[in-house]
Amino acid sequence: MVTGSVASIAVVIVEIALLLCISAVTLLLSFNMTGLGPTRRGFFCDDESISYPYRTDTVSDSVLIACFIGVPVIIMVFVETLHACIFRSREGKQISCQIFLSHLYRAVGSFLFGQMSSSLVMETTKLFAGRLRPNFLSVCDIDLDLVNCSQGHVEIDDSTCRNDDKSMVMDARKSFPSGHASLAVFTIVFLSIYLHERFIWARKVRIFIPTIQTGLLIAGVYICISRMSDNRHHAGDIIAGAVLGLVFALLVKLLLPCARVRRAHRRPLDTSGSLTTVNSDIIDMKF
Repeated sequence: MVTGSVASIAVVIVEIALLLCISAVTLLLSFNMTGLGPTRRGFFCDDESISYPYRTDTVSDSVLIACFIGVPVIIMVFVETLHACIFRSREGKQISCQIFLSHLYRAVGSFLFGQMSSSLVMETTKLFAGRLRPNFLSVCDIDLDLVNCSQGHVEIDDSTCRNDDKSMVMDARKSFPSGHASLAVFTIVFLSIYLHERFIWARKVRIFIPTIQTGLLIAGVYICISRMSDNRHHAGDIIAGAVLGLVFALLVKLLLPCARVRRAHRRPLDTSGSLTTVNSDIIDMKF
């Protein structure tokens, strides 16, 4: 028993350490603190696709993180707590604190792991792609005295832009794929599947879960469209980000054992000769 507990604690420590490492690398890449810049891609001065005006974000990074990472974690805490309370009222038993924390850790942990992993792939892809945002020329504020637009293709160097905010200029060269779309779609897909699996006692109201899932979908569509209206991304960037978030959400739910829920199973015939169903969803998650 003691050996098993020690082993479990060791596994948790390793998992948290790995998650923190992935998160740290992702944040360093996101805030341009690695010393690595995106691939330098030239441009044409008359390229209309990068000539849109600069606009502030409709949905800022902080609001996005709060709504699509903070709120889902709160929802999972609420759902797991409700699960424990309902199991106690139905079965007359109390779920131990250890089991409750184990379920909560695995639900939240798999969500954060998938979110950080997809963000790491997204930030790495931004560096390799180096695609210019639709508002690049506005953000860059090209010094026409140093650029010969008549020659056609213009290469980007440190003297091309008059904007002194180098971080802002570098960000304008990281359009593909859309981070907002990736984060939003991952959360929508993961949370929709999670609620479908764990909110089983709400299925008596058959449109309750679908209503929540529809609301999540509307929020995701709004996020994606806002990135285009803010002149922050091309349509292809948003599609690629959405696909990235979708793929990672499905991979986490399908391949990560702690993210799957054991379905209800049937007992043998009871004394009355009828089949009875055991809802193992009430307490058991498949780890």
